[in-house]
Amino acid sequence: MLPQALVRVRVQSPGVSLRSVEVDVDDATSVVAAGRVDLAFGVDYPQAPIPRAADVALLVLATERFAMATPAGRPAREGPSALHDFADEPWILPPAHTSYGRAIRMACRRADFEPRVDHTVTDTASTLSLVAAGLGVAPVTELMLALRRDGLTAVPLTDRLERTIVLAHRRDPAPQPGVRAVVGAVRAAVATGRDG
Repeated sequence: MLPQALVRVRVQSPGVSLRSVEVDVDDATSVVAAGRVDLAFGVDYPQAPIPRAADVALLVLATERFAMATPAGRPAREGPSALHDFADEPWILPPAHTSYGRAIRMACRRADFEPRVDHTVTDTASTLSLVAAGLGVAPVTELMLALRRDGLTAVPLTDRLERTIVLAHRRDPAPQPGVRAVVGAVRAAVATGRDG
C-alpha cells in the first residue's frame, strides 16, 4: 500500500514533503501519540487489540482473513481446513509478546491446541521462505502473500481468524493538508488493491 500511496501523493500533491520511517506495527498508536510520526500503519487483532490512545484515531483500511501457508507440492487438503488440522505441524510464528504472535496463539488455544513453534520469525518474507522450504506452516493473508507465492499453497481456514489494517493519526490538532493528502492516497491505494 505504501509505495503506491507515496507515488500518488508525489504526483497529486507535489508540495507535500514525504519521509517514511519504519516502526513496529504494534507501536503505531504510541509513535503517533508521541509526535514521532504523523501517520502509522498498524494491525488490529480481535484477540490482541492494538493499544489505544485517546488522542489517536484509527482509520480502518481493510480487514483480512487468514489462511494457512503450507509448502507447495505436499498432499493438498480437500477444501478449507480447521486450524486444529495443523496442530501436529511445525509452526513459524512471530514471538508470543507481539500482537500477531499473541493473537495466533490465542486462536490455537481456542481450537484446543498449543502450536509447536519451531521457528520464531518477525519478518513476513523470511516466514514465507521458511514455509516454501518445507520447514513449517504459517498463517497468511492476501497482503502477506503479495511478498511471495511461489513454493506455497494457501489453505483456507474454516476458523474465522482475521486482522484489520489501520492507519493511526492524531485527532487533535486536526490533520494538516499534507497528512490529509497522504490519508487520501492510502485510501485510494487500498481501493485499487481491492479492485485489481
